[in-house]
Amino acid sequence: MRTPLFIGDDISAAGFRLSGTRIRSPLPEELAQTLAWANQEASLIMISAGYAALLPPAQLQVYLTQETPLFVVIPDIRSPVDASHLTAALRSQLGVLG
Repeated sequence: MRTPLFIGDDISAAGFRLSGTRIRSPLPEELAQTLAWANQEASLIMISAGYAALLPPAQLQVYLTQETPLFVVIPDIRSPVDASHLTAALRSQLGVLG
């Protein structure tokens, strides 16, 4: 059964683990292998911004534009989030206009 998966640091992953989401916190050199596995196993891939920044921009763009599984970059727990831009960022990721 394909289930959601979070890829990120252990602290950010703690909340996802409590919700029943599968989590992975790979070493940077294991990220490509983890994403290849996740692309086959997960229904939704959520990746922290810190881990997404480790990917080459072209590869990140491929994941962000694929139809399935849905691939979403989310803020790290340690990163400050400017709430005024949060709505625009979410709409952009979900492809919602307005």
